[in-house]
Amino acid sequence: LQSNFCFFSTVVLPSMPFLVMARGLVLALIALPTACAKEGLDGKEVPGLLAAAAGAFVSDRTVADDEAALRGCLPESAGIAFVTRWEAALAQMLTKKRKPMRKALGELAVATIALTQDVASRCHQWGGSKGTDALADAAQLLQAGTQRNTTVTYKAMESLTVSDADIHKPLNAFIGAWKKDPANATDVGEKLGAMLKVMSTNRKNEL
Repeated sequence: LQSNFCFFSTVVLPSMPFLVMARGLVLALIALPTACAKEGLDGKEVPGLLAAAAGAFVSDRTVADDEAALRGCLPESAGIAFVTRWEAALAQMLTKKRKPMRKALGELAVATIALTQDVASRCHQWGGSKGTDALADAAQLLQAGTQRNTTVTYKAMESLTVSDADIHKPLNAFIGAWKKDPANATDVGEKLGAMLKVMSTNRKNEL
């Protein structure tokens, strides 16, 4: 009986290396949410971005109402596609080199046009098509302006023009809004719309 008692009362303490490893694991798990924090928006937030971007071109719409309407008809996959394209373009922009910048601007334009096309094909009852049509037209001007080397001038940290439209500060504002933690969909959309509106305003001034 005595030997059995001794057997069950014995406590095996973990070794010091084990305790150190366990403590490290706990700390890593605690820090995990912060480490996994992601700048920008995700696919389900893109309707808010689009509503605000389109709102930059019209004055008779309410962003909150348009966002709610777009959430009801625009699939999350369309938002994910936009985010994926834009983040790839942003990575090129951050190289701060002329050729990647020109290519990235074209890809941002394509991403925006594709998003408005998704709305046109899926959101038949939505009344904000005037804004998204104007947004698409401006994005097409940006795309056209990036087709040739001669229509894009860029000097890192100083200037950026496309077809003589100065989009340096508006683009920086858009990128800055995107990189906030957390990013606000309405703010990001307003900055995107403002940048693209420069393209359409410049076109009107030429006519």
